[in-house]
Amino acid sequence: MRDTLFHEVFHLNDAAHGGWSEGALEPLVASIRRRCGTNSRCLAPYAPNATKVRGGTYYAFQPGNDVREYAAELAIRYFHEQEAAMRGSALRAPPFRCGSRENREAYDALSAEFFGGLDLLPRCTHEP
Repeated sequence: MRDTLFHEVFHLNDAAHGGWSEGALEPLVASIRRRCGTNSRCLAPYAPNATKVRGGTYYAFQPGNDVREYAAELAIRYFHEQEAAMRGSALRAPPFRCGSRENREAYDALSAEFFGGLDLLPRCTHEP
C-alpha cells in the first residue's frame, strides 16, 4: 500500500516539476527499450523494482507505459534504499545505482531533482 501511494504521489510531484521525467529520463529509458524490447532477462538490471505484469515484463518497461512509470518505480526504489540507510539496515540487493551507468544516471538525476541530491548509500564497490 505504501509503495502504491508513494508511486502515485511521485506522479503528482513529477507533474508539478513540469513533467520532469519526460525530459530528463526519456532518452535513457528509450535506449534501454531499444536494446531490450520486452525481454525480462535483458531488462532485469535496469528495472528499479521486481514488479512484473502478465507476460513477465517489468512494470517500469511495460509496453504502453511511458517514462513516467519508470520514474515512479525509480522513486520507490530510491525511497526504500534511503530509508534502509537511515535505519542502518542492510539492503536486500546492491544499490540500484551501482548496477549500470544508466541506473547511476537515472538515480542521481532523480535524487538531485526531488530529494536535494541526498544519497546516504555507501559508495559502489565498482563504478558502473
